[in-house]
Amino acid sequence: MKGPSLKKVAFGAIIILFLGLIVLASVPENETSPSPTEGKRSHYPIWIKGLTATTFRDDKIINRIKTDELMINPRRFFIFSIKPFNELTFTNLRLEIHLNENEEIFHENTNPFSLEEYIPSFRGVGNDLKGLGFLTRGVINGLVLEIYKGNTLSLLIYSKKAYIDFKKKKTDLIMCSIMDKLSGKRVASRLITWDNREKIFKIPGDYIAQTPSGMAKGKNINIDLDFRVSHL
Repeated sequence: MKGPSLKKVAFGAIIILFLGLIVLASVPENETSPSPTEGKRSHYPIWIKGLTATTFRDDKIINRIKTDELMINPRRFFIFSIKPFNELTFTNLRLEIHLNENEEIFHENTNPFSLEEYIPSFRGVGNDLKGLGFLTRGVINGLVLEIYKGNTLSLLIYSKKAYIDFKKKKTDLIMCSIMDKLSGKRVASRLITWDNREKIFKIPGDYIAQTPSGMAKGKNINIDLDFRVSHL
């Protein structure tokens, strides 16, 4: 028997080489491809998952912050992202403030939506922090604020979304409800604004009020941190 011709051997070698290149091209390069986490970290100056911080005084809790995610990202103006304007974004943010039973509900300089209350390292938010850009506002996707007097939960605020204006010191709470846990009264509205200068919640529109005896509708009221209601 005669061996295969030189042409057939060369042709077979070319086929094997071609199939080998296809196999190599189809193998994912896991060692060099960045993971979704690495890609996200490189895109945002700060990206923290599972942040918890608690402030103590004489072994007593003063306040606590918990969030699933904290990011600093470029702030968008319509369709544009303009440097160096950035914003802080939170996902599922829970804030707690703990007061003594006989303590004033808030001191004059206390802002329940100021990060300085919970994270001292964010003192000076609104300025250029170590090259992170000008932090103009905070955006919260899912907010719970709890205010305790002693060991008793006094005030409970839920909001689907919130926007914190660091310069004007006010916070717009979207799809929000405020509940006085002591009396069982609750007020809900599409927009409730916290005015830190006046230390009051403002509802510049329709609201629904719920009490143990029934429900009612109204518009244009203020609610203070002791759940006292007045006309806007």
